[in-house]
Amino acid sequence: MLTDTRIKTAKPQPKLYKLTDERGLHLSVYPNGSKLWQLRYRIESKERTASLGRYPEVSLAEAREKRDQLRKLVANGIDPVQSQKVAKEAKKLAQAHSFEAVARTWFEGWKSARSLRHADYVIRRLEADVFPLIGSRPVSEIQAPELVKMMKAIQRRGAIEAYQGTPVTRLAIKLMALTFVRTGELIAARWDEFDLQAGQWRIPAERMKMRTEHIVPLSSQSIQILQILHGITGHSELLLPGERNHSKPMSNNTILKALERMGYKGRMTGHGFRGLASTILHEQGFDHAHIELQLAHQERNAVSAAYNHATYLKQRAKMMQSWASFLDQQLRGNVYTLQGRVKNDR
Repeated sequence: MLTDTRIKTAKPQPKLYKLTDERGLHLSVYPNGSKLWQLRYRIESKERTASLGRYPEVSLAEAREKRDQLRKLVANGIDPVQSQKVAKEAKKLAQAHSFEAVARTWFEGWKSARSLRHADYVIRRLEADVFPLIGSRPVSEIQAPELVKMMKAIQRRGAIEAYQGTPVTRLAIKLMALTFVRTGELIAARWDEFDLQAGQWRIPAERMKMRTEHIVPLSSQSIQILQILHGITGHSELLLPGERNHSKPMSNNTILKALERMGYKGRMTGHGFRGLASTILHEQGFDHAHIELQLAHQERNAVSAAYNHATYLKQRAKMMQSWASFLDQQLRGNVYTLQGRVKNDR
């Protein structure tokens, strides 16, 4: 029988060799140093070999457990290798019949009798609201109560969540609320400015009012929105390409008109999110300097510019996550709206 020590100390040789355990289990040691667990068994008078995984990802104890499971299959007349092939084929078949695959097939036939604008709206809502949740799941596994629950969650959304325009515009407004950057800084954003892994958005100096680079720490909510948005506009260099001319960014007027359609005409603009965030964050006790830096209000000169854009970055990241969680909390409770506050915070 093998031991952990013997396996760990086994060195590669010019040719493949095997370390034998018991009941058909062995470890193949390859010249490149990789070690693969395998089980030799007989079924219908034929000798077969099943792979059980690589060492050390699969430990000796785990390999023995897998061996015992497969030997039970063999004892019942089931070929483990053939069974694995069938399982893989079933998985491929399920993926081919995922909700997203079926929905897109349906959409191709359905859209021909609809206007381009209406068809585009429908597929974008599916891409933004439905596919991220159940798109990868086989249609056969999705139950009606799940769909009802999902639709009720969408129905309970607040003003921005219930916006009936294009998904890109809705996601843009959500990003504006979460990041409270200036409208021009958002609509002209490019995908290469975002580092989702580091959780940062670096706005280049030429687009900033102070003409120095500005760092926006990204909350987990902002990253999730950007991931969804990438599925819609990721083919473009622009984060928010225009609806008619994809080579140009979204119009400044698009967000304003969307807010008007939500009932905030004359009371809210894209810039209003900045005042709203500033007011609430000050009320919550966040440091004035951190808020002002995140709003990019800080005075900067040639000497301090390279330093200031990253000042208090850790504290600002914590503040931005707290702000996003606050908005989520209000949304879940469905008690917070812009009514009554936006007029004074513009």
